[in-house]
Amino acid sequence: MLDAVTFDQVLDAVEHLPEEQQADLVEVVRHRIAERGRQRIIADARDARAEHAAGKTRAMSPMNQGEEVILLVSVGTHAEIY
Repeated sequence: MLDAVTFDQVLDAVEHLPEEQQADLVEVVRHRIAERGRQRIIADARDARAEHAAGKTRAMSPMNQGEEVILLVSVGTHAEIY
């Protein structure tokens, strides 16, 4: 296993790379972050389908969903909303 590396150590190491490699590194990191986001969405969808199949969800019309969002927002104070 790798030893823990601090954020500052990583930044220092990156500074020693040529600019082209720094740009390549940025692209690789962005791609990995995007891929993890896609995997989270896939997992959430899988969980939602399983909950629906198990009868743990209820059908809602778009109007009901909008009303639910309004109720959630209205719980905050006026200053928090605006």
